Amino acid sequence: MLTGGNGTSGIDEELLVSQINDIALHEGGGSTLGPDLEWALAMRKMPLADPELSGSVRDLLPQFLHGKSVMQLYYWPFQPNSEYPSGNGAAIPYSWRWPLSDVTELLRVALDIRRLNKEIAAFSSVRPEVAILYSKTSIIQVPPELMRAASTPYLGELRRVYEGSLYLDANTTFISERQILKGMASQYKVILVPAAKHLPPEVARALLDYVQEGGHLVVSPESFMTDQYLRPLDFFDKIGIRILKTSAASNYKLGALEQQYDQTLRQSMASSGTATREIKTLPSEELGKAPLKLSGRGIVQTLAVGGGSAELARFTDGGPAIVRHTRGRGKVYYLAMPLGPSSYAQLLDRVFEHASISRPVRFTDSAGRRIWQVEGRSVRRDRDWLLYLVNHGHTTATVKLALPVKARSLTDLRRGGNMAPEDLIALEPGETRLIRVEQQSQV
Repeated sequence: MLTGGNGTSGIDEELLVSQINDIALHEGGGSTLGPDLEWALAMRKMPLADPELSGSVRDLLPQFLHGKSVMQLYYWPFQPNSEYPSGNGAAIPYSWRWPLSDVTELLRVALDIRRLNKEIAAFSSVRPEVAILYSKTSIIQVPPELMRAASTPYLGELRRVYEGSLYLDANTTFISERQILKGMASQYKVILVPAAKHLPPEVARALLDYVQEGGHLVVSPESFMTDQYLRPLDFFDKIGIRILKTSAASNYKLGALEQQYDQTLRQSMASSGTATREIKTLPSEELGKAPLKLSGRGIVQTLAVGGGSAELARFTDGGPAIVRHTRGRGKVYYLAMPLGPSSYAQLLDRVFEHASISRPVRFTDSAGRRIWQVEGRSVRRDRDWLLYLVNHGHTTATVKLALPVKARSLTDLRRGGNMAPEDLIALEPGETRLIRVEQQSQV
């Protein structure tokens, strides 16, 4: 689903998972983007199994919290491998790479997912209000030299947008072109379009209709350029923006073909000579009065802003960097340059607030500021709230909770013991905490 070779493999993952499979298979580790995408494309209940999870112990519980049902670890043989001794480095019972502390955590997670299975499953009941466009057209329609690449410009931007949205206290899912044509866009308050350069014209029209009816569309540059046959789209004429110039500020360098674990040959893709620019937001209803200082990286577009559109941010040279177009009851936010993940997080935090994305529990530092790489989610049950926190960073994070209810106590379901509602929570690097909030009884 997420490589340059998707257009030549003949594999339609969306068709498989939504109409054919009885079990969804996803081999992963690290980022939770994969399971989130599988669930978004499936649109039905089924087990999501990982037959060969590889990665670190810190990946285990987040993968379950994002919907995996069962995982088989790579790998746990009955005895050391004498034929290929180098493989023992990945064999958990015999590996010199896995410290005993990690083995302890692995066994603890294995017990916790059984003991706390209902609590873990409860988070899947939260309906996302934000979706990222998964464009099959932009995956298939790639230059020939990228068909064996491990990534593409569209897929790289999709990953950056996903990471930028991960730490904003709200679930983010995906929406496909097929789902948009089925009218499913109306389920979401915000849709993010990550450099989807090629789109069928009917999908582009459906997204404009979504905005007309009150949706918010956040568009990375190079989106909506052509249809699936490389014919120009008229998207920009309809949102009052003209692209005067696009500077090729990013060159991609491909590595040598290397055989992957699935026997395919792929090339790494690295950018060289990538330009960076600073962006400062202007006071506005959408992005607030306090200015944001953002960092852009990659191509730079020179925009002319027409009627119905307004500048929300500028480059240091005064050129428009973010433009808002009001259409019907909704809005399009167009970026003249891609942002880094942390800058996307800052921008999307303001957009989510303006779009009234439901975030009943806020996870911040002691001063109320966002903590980069700390993921938090909440779900309300009949008599209590459940929270989880994941520290994806490599330093300890101190987290303050802003709760929507008066709480009697907080119970750490993994460590055991109670905490006072006002207590700060120290999250170790890679740690995942699961917390129950007991509400004060109503008089």
